[in-house]
Amino acid sequence: YVMYMDTIFDEKNKRITKEETIEKCREAFWITRKNCKKEELEEIVLNKYETTIINYIARMYNYLGKKEQAVYLLEQALKGFENSKVDVKYHYASVGLLYENLSGKCEENDEFDKALKYCEKGIMFELKCERGSVLGRHIMQKTYTKERKTKNKEACQYYYQQAYQLMKLMKVESNMKALENYYKSNYNKEIT
Repeated sequence: YVMYMDTIFDEKNKRITKEETIEKCREAFWITRKNCKKEELEEIVLNKYETTIINYIARMYNYLGKKEQAVYLLEQALKGFENSKVDVKYHYASVGLLYENLSGKCEENDEFDKALKYCEKGIMFELKCERGSVLGRHIMQKTYTKERKTKNKEACQYYYQQAYQLMKLMKVESNMKALENYYKSNYNKEIT
């Protein structure tokens, strides 16, 4: 994890390229998972830090325009949790991160049905775990994806309002602010 954090600082301060970041993150990952390949991720259950590293590698792929590789990597990591005999709710932080990022990456790739599937899984996962901290974000992502897919802005306003109320209830102010700005710029009115 320390090697991973050093890599992030180097990348943020532009001391290394995105490609070098991927390589250094792989090295950090291999400290605990010796020479594990992408294809093998579906056979293992990652810990929270390993999942964070995989997620960051996927982000770097995304920045490099290798969106399919980013999605594939995240899907492989998710399969490891889903294939495990241990209920995914015991890996809340890792699985939640993967659902959220997969829905976003698929939406960016215009894979709307796939993105909606991951949004639904994320929503059901939050409910199963009896959590609500990111439930509003999942609903917001699902609504945004539907809006892009159907181009029906009118039908989506209600769901944005519901997501906003959930965020307000859970006191997720940073997401509330983002949704307020999006709603105002796209619907020319305040969200309630």
